[in-house]
Amino acid sequence: MMGMLLALAAVVAVATPDRDGTPGGLTRSRNGRLAEWGLVLFAGLGFAGFFLGVDRALALGAGPWWTLVMSRSTSLCIIALLGAVLVARGRAPSASGTRAVLPLLAASALGDTGGNLFFVLSRSETTLAISVVLSSLYPVSTAILARIVLHERLSRQALLGVALAVCGVVLIGIGSTAG
Repeated sequence: MMGMLLALAAVVAVATPDRDGTPGGLTRSRNGRLAEWGLVLFAGLGFAGFFLGVDRALALGAGPWWTLVMSRSTSLCIIALLGAVLVARGRAPSASGTRAVLPLLAASALGDTGGNLFFVLSRSETTLAISVVLSSLYPVSTAILARIVLHERLSRQALLGVALAVCGVVLIGIGSTAG
């Protein structure tokens, strides 16, 4: 239990903007902050829906691979629908702009599929609570990658989050092997 609490605290420490407005150059206006919190809530509900959907699919007997195929298919349908809405509104990106970002989109899709695969496999082996907490640590890995690849300086708050994540994962690992 302590490991899960530390891991959740790590996510909050890494994902919450510092006093200077980082990460992401978040706006300082009241309306901007409200919009950001709306997006946070929407994203959280999306993650919760995904986690609960995977849990329900596995409980109903769908194997991990069918669960992954269905989650990817659903994502593809949502992306296609959003693309159709953009085209209908005349806001579709230019063909040359689209081609330029295709490698990044492909890499993002592969990374997302890999993350979903690890979550589905984790959920088929352990409890939903442990799988969700460990999956929620992705902001920590993003901060670490930003440090390694982009040579970004991590704030004290982000460094605290990374330390909490390491301790939390160790405690979760100890707790899952002890039981």
